[in-house]
Amino acid sequence: MPGGGGRITERVAAGVELARTALDGLRLEAPGVHLLDRADLDGDLLAGLAGQEHLTSASTFVVLSSPRAPDDAAIGVGLQSLLVACGVAGQVLYLVAARHGFGVTGVGGFDPAFWNRHLPPGRHAVYLVAFGRPVAADKHDALDPGAHG
Repeated sequence: MPGGGGRITERVAAGVELARTALDGLRLEAPGVHLLDRADLDGDLLAGLAGQEHLTSASTFVVLSSPRAPDDAAIGVGLQSLLVACGVAGQVLYLVAARHGFGVTGVGGFDPAFWNRHLPPGRHAVYLVAFGRPVAADKHDALDPGAHG
């Protein structure tokens, strides 16, 4: 998924606003929505993407965040609501990408500590979406190389 530069970031930013409108209309509390350009990321992006090499060339990332670290021990009503809101926001962003013809994928495995460093203090990454230009290539996985080829 090679980067596409400013045009993708502009379209994604407009998509973020649409997602906020959808969440408001559904009366769901919006997660933090953080638009990050690959050029602004410091540190080991490959590690931040849990070894998913095909995502390192994405041009734009959206991190959906919570003001508190999710508790893996229990999924209470507050976390359920946050996860639904992340799903709604992610779906709107997928639709925006489809409308404008650029690649998008939710990133199922990532290192939250990497992304948390790029968020405002006190925010914790919950969900990550990557945007770029689609390419025809095999998707290799750090845990099972070639599993998605």
